[in-house]
Amino acid sequence: MTLLNILLVSIQLMTMLKCRTAVPVAEVSESKSIPVENIATPEEKPDYKLETVMKLPEVLTECSGMAKLGHDRLVALNDSGNRPYLYVFSEKDKKDVRTVKVSGVKNNDWEELASDDKNIYVGDFGNNGGTRQNLMVYKISKEDLLKSDEVKPEIISFRYDGQTKFNDSNRHNFDCEAMICKGDSLFLFSKNRGDFRTDVYGLPKAVGEHIATKM
Repeated sequence: MTLLNILLVSIQLMTMLKCRTAVPVAEVSESKSIPVENIATPEEKPDYKLETVMKLPEVLTECSGMAKLGHDRLVALNDSGNRPYLYVFSEKDKKDVRTVKVSGVKNNDWEELASDDKNIYVGDFGNNGGTRQNLMVYKISKEDLLKSDEVKPEIISFRYDGQTKFNDSNRHNFDCEAMICKGDSLFLFSKNRGDFRTDVYGLPKAVGEHIATKM
């Protein structure tokens, strides 16, 4: 495993540790689907040790996603509450950072980055309270990111198949904080506050309005 792959895995693990449910542990223990000991204290602990392979640029105060652009360049983003900026930086020199504005959109709740050969995909689908009806993925050319300080994204809008209620709740199953790209599709991994499980949804990479279908 290369140093870059170790770094990407480390960020995913840190994100998982950070993203804890808002439901009290006492209530989780009453769930009939998953015993609390399987959530909080797994019987087998990993025998590996995480090591720092590089420090992220200081501007990434709440890094929530990162992808490789090529040409020794990485791109990363900060979570919600921050400006709609992407940060392109060198794998070798963390001080070599360029800020790229994503025009025409807001950082409602950016959670993840995925990529294919030509584009990156910014997941603006954080949905802590289950109220959002403006879930989006921003499709951005890697070539544009490498040569410009402002990019205009193509927008993939979607809603979840099965979500009919949008009232504020910490018991819903329609939050998402992870995404991968495969073939002509994006795959979203939910963080369920209702049943404490993860669902996988498929979504076309095509620009337009879509329904994310549970796999």
